[in-house]
Amino acid sequence: MIRRLARTLLVPLFLAVATAAAPAQTPDDGPSAPVIRLSDTLLEAMQNAESLGFDGRVDLLGPVLSDTFAFDQMARLVLGPEAYDALDAETRARYVDAFTRMSVAVFAGRFDGYSGQQFQYGGEQEIRPGQVLVTTVLSAPERRSVNIEYLMRQFGGQWRVLDVFLDRRVSEVARQRSEFAAVYRRSGIEGLLQEIEANTARQRDGS
Repeated sequence: MIRRLARTLLVPLFLAVATAAAPAQTPDDGPSAPVIRLSDTLLEAMQNAESLGFDGRVDLLGPVLSDTFAFDQMARLVLGPEAYDALDAETRARYVDAFTRMSVAVFAGRFDGYSGQQFQYGGEQEIRPGQVLVTTVLSAPERRSVNIEYLMRQFGGQWRVLDVFLDRRVSEVARQRSEFAAVYRRSGIEGLLQEIEANTARQRDGS
C-alpha cells in the first residue's frame, strides 16, 4: 500500500521535468522561485542520472526538495492533524524524517533518465490570503502536456509547496491521507514507519 502511496506522492512530478522558461517569464523570488529551482535541479538529475547513480541523485535532490516542500506540514496533513499531534516529540520526528527520506528516494528513483522533456512556467494565482497556486506545464515528445499546480504557503518567511494538483484534480495530499490513515489504523505508527522504510529501500533497489 505504501508503495502505491509513493507512486501517488507528487506523482505529477515524476512524469517529466525540464528546462525553465525564458528568464523574463520566471521570477527570481516569490512563490514561483522554489518551483523553478526544483525544475532546474530535477533536469540536472535526469541529464546526469547514470553518472550520479541513485545515491548521487539523492545527494543532489535532497537539499532542494527539503527547501522546496514543507515535508513536516505535509506529513502532518497526510497522517491527520489529530493523530500527528498525539505523537510524542521523538516519534513525530522519526515520522517526519521517514516521510522526507521516502519522498527524496522516490524522486531519485523516478528521475533516472532524460528523453527531451520540457517544463514551462504558467504563472501564479492567489487563491486566498497567503496561499498561491503556481502553475506549470510539462511536455515531452509524443506525450500530452500535463498541468501541474503547486499550492504554495509561507513557513518561516519562506515559500514552500504544501500540496500538488495534477490537471486540476484531487490533491496529492488528499490521496495520501487515505492511504496513510488505512495503514495507521491497521498497524499504528510503528507499522506505518516500517512500511515507509521498506518503500524507501525499494526505491534504492529499483523495484
